[in-house]
Amino acid sequence: MSYADNLSKRYQETSVNTASGEQLVVLLYEGAIQSLKKAIAGITDNNLEAKHEAVDRVLGIIQHLQSTPDMKRGGQIPADLDRLYTYITSRILDG
Repeated sequence: MSYADNLSKRYQETSVNTASGEQLVVLLYEGAIQSLKKAIAGITDNNLEAKHEAVDRVLGIIQHLQSTPDMKRGGQIPADLDRLYTYITSRILDG
């Protein structure tokens, strides 16, 4: 790993460790979007290994997001998010 890569990784770790709950959700969404773009690139390039890794990563992110909301205290919003994440997962798997 190069010095620049090491600095970038340390910066990302610091960003995650100091982020608020809302900022973490945004970072997870951004990571999911990046992974979906990598999956599309893998499909376009006929690189099934890259596609598989990217899909696994985005599904892990969605699964984490889906398991996070407090269903007892959140009212209707967690239930709506659960349905949304289930739909997103099914669409990704269809792709």
